[in-house]
Amino acid sequence: MIKFYKLSPKIEHDGCIVDLLGRAKLLREAERFIREMPTQPDVVIWRSLLFACRAYGEVKLAEFAAERMIELEPRKCGGQVLLSNVYAVASRWTDVNQVRKIMNVRSIQKEPGCSFIELNGSVHEFFAADSSHHHTEEIHWVLLRITKTMLSEPYTTCTSGLFCAHMESVA
Repeated sequence: MIKFYKLSPKIEHDGCIVDLLGRAKLLREAERFIREMPTQPDVVIWRSLLFACRAYGEVKLAEFAAERMIELEPRKCGGQVLLSNVYAVASRWTDVNQVRKIMNVRSIQKEPGCSFIELNGSVHEFFAADSSHHHTEEIHWVLLRITKTMLSEPYTTCTSGLFCAHMESVA
């Protein structure tokens, strides 16, 4: 970047490198890159590493990354929620419960998930477990129809064991 484009790398570029290394399952290289960064890693850097740890089941490194996130944002839920997810993927339910207890003691709550969709030039926002949207009934009806259609068709291809197991248990 410096030689060809005369650009000094910023923390955003470092975050991209960590994300790419994580996606390539090069978690130790990502960790080493973070430790050797000329600037102090921010919560986004640690979150990128933590996401990769969750994807590849790297519990110890996930714990380390989560601790760094919690140090940087002690009142936010991100590090704890992601660490809880890592434990859940590893079937470490005692640890999942421990993280949730710690969140309770510290009065840290997970913010509800949010999705946006643009329809006919208007943006609609949806929160998990929220039914305040003025078309909630129609939306639920369409989702029910989609679900029934999916369940009525034979399911043969599986790319995610978790989804396949769930669909087989529902059918």
